[in-house]
Amino acid sequence: MSLRTKVILILAPSVALVTLVLFFVLSAQMMAGYERIETDAINEHVSRTVDTFTRRDVVDLCRGDWAYWDDVYTFVTDRDPAFIETNIGAQSYADLSIDTMIFVNASGEIVFSRTYDPVTGDEVPSNPELLSAVGPGSLFLKHTGPLQDSLVSGILLTKDGVISVGSRPILTSQYEGPSHGSLIFARQVSQVQIDSISKQLHLKCRAFAMGQEVPAEVRAAAETLTKSNMEGQHYIVRPTEDRIVGYAMLHDIGGRDALLLEVTAPRTVYQQAKLARRDFALSFLGTGAAMLSGLIVVLELLIVARLRKLRGRVQEIRTVGDWRERIDMRGGDELSALAADVNRLIAALSESIRKEDEKDRRFRMLTTHAAVGMFESTPDSNCVFVNERWCEISGIPIEQALKKGWHNAVHPDDKEWVLSMGASRMAAGEPFEFECRFKRSDGSVRYVVVNAVPLRNSKGEVSACIGSVMDLSDIRHAEAELRENEKRYREIIELQADLVCRYRPDTILTYVNDAYCLYFGKKRDELIGKSFLEVLPGNEPLENVLLDLRNASGPIATRHQTILESGDQRWQ
Repeated sequence: MSLRTKVILILAPSVALVTLVLFFVLSAQMMAGYERIETDAINEHVSRTVDTFTRRDVVDLCRGDWAYWDDVYTFVTDRDPAFIETNIGAQSYADLSIDTMIFVNASGEIVFSRTYDPVTGDEVPSNPELLSAVGPGSLFLKHTGPLQDSLVSGILLTKDGVISVGSRPILTSQYEGPSHGSLIFARQVSQVQIDSISKQLHLKCRAFAMGQEVPAEVRAAAETLTKSNMEGQHYIVRPTEDRIVGYAMLHDIGGRDALLLEVTAPRTVYQQAKLARRDFALSFLGTGAAMLSGLIVVLELLIVARLRKLRGRVQEIRTVGDWRERIDMRGGDELSALAADVNRLIAALSESIRKEDEKDRRFRMLTTHAAVGMFESTPDSNCVFVNERWCEISGIPIEQALKKGWHNAVHPDDKEWVLSMGASRMAAGEPFEFECRFKRSDGSVRYVVVNAVPLRNSKGEVSACIGSVMDLSDIRHAEAELRENEKRYREIIELQADLVCRYRPDTILTYVNDAYCLYFGKKRDELIGKSFLEVLPGNEPLENVLLDLRNASGPIATRHQTILESGDQRWQ
């Protein structure tokens, strides 16, 4: 695997990992920021909806021009039917956008109440829970502060739904009192009113009265707001990717959970965030790719290209074999230092090669002109070198002796065991010596002794074998001639009637002929290895004779007496 590939395999995952981590961290922060913006926006929408509903459908419900009117001020006390016939009709209710009108005197007694159906315009019975809620002691009847500014409003939860209620004190047209009671306007909260708010605010709004059947998600929101006692707060949910929903709980005048307002808005901010995240991802991808490309280019220029140049120069020097060449790489960084170290290594290698060449030259000169045959072979018995003396002994030219050609020099009767023994000794890596025969092309046989030494490399493995071949033919021929001469000599001696013996300077016999044995009446093995003095008489003075023999430079003659085992005395 090339260095460039390794760099790419290291940098690509690293840059990708860093890019992904940064993207996810920043993306999470960005999406969290967009969600905060989205939450703030829906909270504002819910607050606007609550404010609009409270102002338009609760606070502004009770008109001051009716409560501060002399005719109403008088009607509460005299209960004149003509006032009712003249002023209180379905059209008046429609103009006031109310369902119910209640007149209560100063003692808390309901003087008059009437309700119209807003859809049909028909008069219907007033809600008994509403009438009960505005009775004596009702909060709707407690006006404080300047009476002309007093307004009590709120909502009321009933079994039929939620009712908006507004109450003002009844004063004269000049806003003077004392107050003759309270004028109460009421209106059933309906989806029509909520739709009007939706249209006004450009939102989708719904209202749900507590205690009535509502969807599951609405019930869950109501329970969350109730359990958390989140008065004045909103509950936000994101049911889908396309919309966000906010809820607010409104309490009635008694503090009970009465009306849940739901505001739904499109998740425009979230969709924009997704688009922004996509663009963010593309930009990060482009940035990561550009960063990776830049790093690869920088590493290519500063490191990889220079390393490739360094490697190319080393290969060129090795291929050409000119160890005088050096690598030129300028700079003060690690690669320049590496090039300098390589130059020093090349210089040391060049000197080592020069010395090895010199040794090899001397070895070749020595072996070429050596008096014995020299050879070098590989572990698989392929010959790589023989000198001229080896060729003279074997009768095979150098070019024919190389590789397996040297096998032809070995005598056919010796070849099998020579190759087998040589292979086993080479495998063992031990020096060995053996004698064998060479058979020349002219049919002549040469007797040789071979000495071989296996050589090991730095790993301890047998890498080569060098050896010598010495021609023993002249010696073997001389030995054979000597044996033949000795045989003829023995045959001549054994036929002699004279006593013939051979002994060492210490008188130990080394040879006796048959006549000698017969003379003394002993077998040859009884005499060989023993002193001849044992067969001579003890009183015979032989010291001078032996001394003369040791100092003589040629043959001498002596006379001495011997005594046989039979006791006979004889002279020699």
